[in-house]
Amino acid sequence: MNIILLGYRGCGKTTLGRRLADKTWRDFVDIDQAIRDRYDGKTVAEIWAEHGEPAYRQTECEVTAAAVAEPQRVIALGGGTLMQPAARNAVVN
Repeated sequence: MNIILLGYRGCGKTTLGRRLADKTWRDFVDIDQAIRDRYDGKTVAEIWAEHGEPAYRQTECEVTAAAVAEPQRVIALGGGTLMQPAARNAVVN
């Protein structure tokens, strides 16, 4: 079973997630960072400017589905991740 953190942008999901993963001996996955990794470390603003929001959201859904497929993780969702039906379905199922 995964521990999934959700909340508004900048509310501390990443900070709390790292601490919680350390305390529970789980891997930590930050969805925003995983997306940035797919785009060679570009910021969210750079990704949106160069590729558009639809590409960003598609990647967000893919990364989220991959993250939740592995058990025993602490996962910090992006602030808008659950607004995407495919990401929401991946988390719920």
